[in-house]
Amino acid sequence: MGAMTARVAALAFALLTSALAPSAHAADPASASSGQAAFEAATALEAKGRYAEAADALERLARAHPADSFAADALFEAALVSEEHLGDPARAARLYEEVARRYPQSRLARRARTRADFLGATLRTGAQPLAEYQSILSGFSRRPPAESLAKMEALLAAHPDFALADRALYWLGESYAAQHRFAEAFARFETLERRFPSSEWAGRAQKARGDLELELGHPLAARRIYRALALSPRPLDRAAAAEGLVQVESFIARRIGLALAIAYLLAFLIAHALLVRRLHASLRPPVEVLYYGPVALLFVVAACTENSSIGLATAGIAVGGGLVVWSSSALTTARLRSGAIRLRARLARIAFNFFAVLAAAYIAVQATGLTDLVIETLKSGPDR
Repeated sequence: MGAMTARVAALAFALLTSALAPSAHAADPASASSGQAAFEAATALEAKGRYAEAADALERLARAHPADSFAADALFEAALVSEEHLGDPARAARLYEEVARRYPQSRLARRARTRADFLGATLRTGAQPLAEYQSILSGFSRRPPAESLAKMEALLAAHPDFALADRALYWLGESYAAQHRFAEAFARFETLERRFPSSEWAGRAQKARGDLELELGHPLAARRIYRALALSPRPLDRAAAAEGLVQVESFIARRIGLALAIAYLLAFLIAHALLVRRLHASLRPPVEVLYYGPVALLFVVAACTENSSIGLATAGIAVGGGLVVWSSSALTTARLRSGAIRLRARLARIAFNFFAVLAAAYIAVQATGLTDLVIETLKSGPDR
């Protein structure tokens, strides 16, 4: 949807600027009107999905009126249609080249030159594999992922010298990872790094492997990969490695924090249960829990209407808080039977309870993957 909106905006801009800009046919309003009408008719065909007719009409416009203010836009649009919808990269390269060469002052000249150079380099291994590659990418959302993956694998097997093999391998690795087929993802990334060590995509693949290791809970393996990437001569690779190492340290710190929080909360609950039993008191729910329960449930229901992850985190906090209220209230009731509690003991109990609730909240937020969201919210405030 975003790409289509951008294309519509670009076409509207072309119509506006071409209508306002002076041209060789400024003295001939009928010619200018004819060029604009032909351009609008061609783009209307494109909007209806009649891509072959649209490309032919756009190219005819540029051939019939090469000095028209719409000529460069028509050639460029014909190239885009040929590349993105007709699977004809050779024609697209020729049209991009023509825009860059014949209309160097056009606002489209630089983009046309970039695309012409790119397609020229990739066409050295043939138009058919490039067309197949573009078809796989453009049709990915319309077919089952497994089918697209199989098509890309077949393409690389049939054309091992394909000019975009490094990009294709990276795409396979990312796509396998998205499907949780991690073994295949690692294999494709490693193949890319081995076959194309000087490609920029090799560095990206190495970073992706580190990210996958981190996602799978292997921070030490991820650290080794990022440290190796930091030795790359490419500045972008080194920057990516530095970012990855920061992520590793954050991951380790959060896991240590999670372990400490779990240990503290368990120790708190076990200690309270043992003390209540030692005082020969009951562990039945005290009246405080009967008040806390409905209030906590209301917050959980409200959170679930906002977001499922937030709802789960709120439920975790509610359960942990409920256990803290239960155990603390039971112990307080049992202690009061033997006399008043001294101020120092009360302050200590408040501190223990505070850290127990904090531990429950940290466990719930970390377990649901909302730590970054909470940190960002604390820094910048809520979005609304």
